[in-house]
Amino acid sequence: MHFINTEGDEYKGEFSKDLANGYGYYKNVNGTVYEGNWLLDYKHEIGIEIWMDLSAYLGEYHSGQKHGIGSYVWEDGSRYEGEWKNNYMHGYVTYSL
Repeated sequence: MHFINTEGDEYKGEFSKDLANGYGYYKNVNGTVYEGNWLLDYKHEIGIEIWMDLSAYLGEYHSGQKHGIGSYVWEDGSRYEGEWKNNYMHGYVTYSL
């Protein structure tokens, strides 16, 4: 299914009860893109998110937040790989420039 709201955000993917649920692609009006799994309108399990500056996160989500194991790459190429909790870097990490 395909949905574009009045603000220009776009979602292509699975729905359940009018909520993003299952696998889908989302692009907001600012150009940020998320592709991956959804659970009742929240990013969930595995996905990739890419921002306009080309920084990116690939990893686990829970209830819309980075949570679990994931990698974040900044636009300058520096990288964080490790654990996340409630959208924050947390626990075991590897950081490289």
